[in-house]
Amino acid sequence: MENKTLFGELPLGWKHVALSDVTTFISRGRQPKYIASVEGIPVINQKMIRNFTIDYRYVKYNDAKKNINKSVFIKIGDTLVNSTGVGTVGRSAYISIDPMRPTFVDSHVTIVRPDTAIVDPKFMSVVLSSDVYLNYMGSTLAQGSTGQVELSRQKLSKMCIPFPPLNTQHLIGTIFDLIDQKIKLNQQINKNLLKLIDNIYLREYFANSQVVLADHVALSDLIQTKTKTFNPKKTSETLVNHFSMPAFDEDQYPIIDKVTSIKSNKNIVEPFSVLVSKMNPQVKRVWLPNISDKILNVASTEFLTFTADSAEMQAFIFAIVNNKSYKQFLMSNTTGTTNSRQRVLPRVAYSFEIAFNRIKAERLGELLVPFLEKIKLTKSEIQRLKKLRALLLPKLLSGSINLSSMEEAMKNA
Repeated sequence: MENKTLFGELPLGWKHVALSDVTTFISRGRQPKYIASVEGIPVINQKMIRNFTIDYRYVKYNDAKKNINKSVFIKIGDTLVNSTGVGTVGRSAYISIDPMRPTFVDSHVTIVRPDTAIVDPKFMSVVLSSDVYLNYMGSTLAQGSTGQVELSRQKLSKMCIPFPPLNTQHLIGTIFDLIDQKIKLNQQINKNLLKLIDNIYLREYFANSQVVLADHVALSDLIQTKTKTFNPKKTSETLVNHFSMPAFDEDQYPIIDKVTSIKSNKNIVEPFSVLVSKMNPQVKRVWLPNISDKILNVASTEFLTFTADSAEMQAFIFAIVNNKSYKQFLMSNTTGTTNSRQRVLPRVAYSFEIAFNRIKAERLGELLVPFLEKIKLTKSEIQRLKKLRALLLPKLLSGSINLSSMEEAMKNA
């Protein structure tokens, strides 16, 4: 077998093996019979697989009366690979912990179960999650008609990966496990901060106070509104004098349509701008710290922006749209039918009313600004870690980094 993989020439002592040679099980999941009750059996679907992990917010449930083969229930060490759909095929996730309840995958997801006697599960998952293999699975291995392609179990089984000695696999797996755990920790920190912001907003702004809230005012009275429509058929559109680069959290905002590349204007300094998708109200908000070195990929082509005249008022606006009452307002005021994507009209989105007192709002905003700054810093670190992950893997798998020196550094850390 040739001494080359998708990453280039193999280092001395490495091999080139097919997935079927280092796994005990490769199989699609089963077609579930979905029910509305959470008492059913959890089912992992394609939407849940993102950022190399499982997002259980999008879990669905199978009728417990329908028998499902036990082999397609997930186990620690499994890698799950999306196997249906343009733009979705090849996306993978690693199972690092047991689910709280027995959980299986649906028929659009493939389980790749490693033979732990000869391969490090994390190492194998890291290889499969790389951009190189993601693109290879999506553009070369997947087949089918336009808009609906499939990655077959047979083709995935025959796909070859680099295969270093087991101790090297363990080391590479450990390195990436540390990176991934730090990313997860930062994501959880920001989720906790968002909850804290909401709690402070509800407690401090609406609690009993000597400062009386005035009559209700609409969001349009508090913000400088701007609306921008993007054309996904164009390669990109440059946003000039609109807003700065978002620290986009794909965990929170589902990808639902064609991807549009949007370049930011690095001269804009609006610290806490907010976007709300008109085409998909579930894409509730995208916070925009002043980060300009990354292109944002978004699915929906129409967004609303909410900006205010000071950092304090911007933080206050953020607290409003961060609260579930605003999401409920959007969801109850959409237009369109089931045959066309629902949308929120700008005038409706801006018409949301709230009892307002500027002194109290600015006081609250002053409390919230440090939390938003912390979120910005943490998101920046997440982006740096993701870049490090993407840059490090090809170098490790091509032998251009001395692994023995990294192992010594980790022992002394």
